[in-house]
Amino acid sequence: MSISVIAQDIILAHRSEIIETRGHHMVGVRWPVIGSRGDKYHVEMVEYGFTCDCIAYAKCKHIKGVERLLADPLDENQKLV
Repeated sequence: MSISVIAQDIILAHRSEIIETRGHHMVGVRWPVIGSRGDKYHVEMVEYGFTCDCIAYAKCKHIKGVERLLADPLDENQKLV
């Protein structure tokens, strides 16, 4: 008898301390972010926080940038990096 294991994508969501994402109207929205070395990433708001497709395991600066943008959208000094 053989057992097949199907690997599924594991989504690691990082909870936000400044935005309540559960039930938020922007859940599912993806923001394109350019990293400090010019790499392109996507940050997505999910029910349990934010995800980013960069290689960082901890909450990355890309997620923090999107959080800051959403917390204060009128701040002209902000950029998504």
